Amino acid sequence: MAQFAGEVYDHNHYTSSTFTIRNLRMYFTGSVGEHFKFLFQGDLNGSYQMLDLKLSYILNEHLRIDGGRFKTPFGEEYLVNDAKLLFVNRSMAASNIGTFRKYGLQVQSSLLEKRLTIAAGAFNGENTYPKKISLFIGKVKTIPITFGDILPDLQIEAGGSVAYTNKEYDLPSYFTFVRNNHILYNASTKLIYHKYWFGSEYYVTTSNRVGSQEGIYVDLGGAISASWEVVGRFDWFAYRHDVYHDSTSQSILSISRNYLIGINYYPINYIKLQLDFERDYTNKINWAWLNFQYAINFE
Repeated sequence: MAQFAGEVYDHNHYTSSTFTIRNLRMYFTGSVGEHFKFLFQGDLNGSYQMLDLKLSYILNEHLRIDGGRFKTPFGEEYLVNDAKLLFVNRSMAASNIGTFRKYGLQVQSSLLEKRLTIAAGAFNGENTYPKKISLFIGKVKTIPITFGDILPDLQIEAGGSVAYTNKEYDLPSYFTFVRNNHILYNASTKLIYHKYWFGSEYYVTTSNRVGSQEGIYVDLGGAISASWEVVGRFDWFAYRHDVYHDSTSQSILSISRNYLIGINYYPINYIKLQLDFERDYTNKINWAWLNFQYAINFE
């Protein structure tokens, strides 16, 4: 999967533009026997980096065990493959708040004709030595209302995630830590009606019940044809940090508010074109991206 993007940046009295290779990924997936599957994903953009190395044991269609290095089951948008994102970039909350990729083990199960899915896992921190399991994550997603047969005319989804660790090295270094007991919360909801949808996701981090980061995004969009879709987003993110003045520190809250509109075009199965406009309301900056994506599978 390859993504090439042209970017235009406008800040008050000057404008700049650049061309970048956003992603260059190689995936290998397969199965061994009836119950084992594997996934390998590498990043070839610049220096090589291994992203995922996962082995799954599938007991049946309702129970699965995953081991290795992979995306931890926290949040919704972060778990979406880069090739299937609605916008060129993920929301500020999904990019900054989360447990991201880790080494560990997780169990996934589905109930009620797959209208209820549950995932739970235990992981270690990549920056700790010796390695030790100290990060625990649980995730639930449900579809309480759905009408229709092949393509539901109305569907409501809801879910949530929680993560706990007492080791600050299990989480990104920019989090604000107060002693121990670091807990992350996530809640999401989505309403789908025919070809239109409304969705939202909320994130918050706490350390000894003191919040340090918080974010939410709200999406509204729809497919206007088989090849075109339009979506808008309000993206809000806040984080608390210390500012030093005259040898004294003061905790302040910084807030970012962004407004986005995106147009996605799918001419054929392997090609995707994205045109995004973003307004950084806080810093009065305008962004525009034109992203070309090519993803093809060889089997």
